[in-house]
Amino acid sequence: LWWMSYCLIQRMVWRRLGHYQYLEDRLQTCSGLLGVQAASAACAGGMVAFVTTPMDTIKTRLQVMDGKCPTVRHALKTVWKEGGWTAYYKGLGPRLVTMAISAMTMVTSYEFLKHASTK
Repeated sequence: LWWMSYCLIQRMVWRRLGHYQYLEDRLQTCSGLLGVQAASAACAGGMVAFVTTPMDTIKTRLQVMDGKCPTVRHALKTVWKEGGWTAYYKGLGPRLVTMAISAMTMVTSYEFLKHASTK
C-alpha cells in the first residue's frame, strides 16, 4: 500500500513540475530530486496512516479487551458506541507524523546514498 501510494504521488509531483515522462535526469540538482522524493514519501506515509489507523485501533482494542474470546465484530461495535466513526481515528495525529517522518527519512537516505555512490 505504501509503495503504491508513493509511486502515484511521486508521478503526480513530477507531472506538476512539468516532467510528464517522469524522467528524473531532467531535474539537475540532487536537492531538487531529494525534495520531490521526500515530499512524495511524506504524503504517502500520511495516506497510509489515514487508511490503516482504524484497523490499528481495532487491533489494539482486541489486544486489551477483557474476556475469553474477543471478536473483531465486538471490537467494532464497542468502538462505535464509544465515539462513532471518529473513535476509529483516535491517535491519528501522532501516527500520521511518525509515519510521514519515517517514510521521508527512509526514502531520502536511500536515494541520497544511491546518488552518492554513483559518482
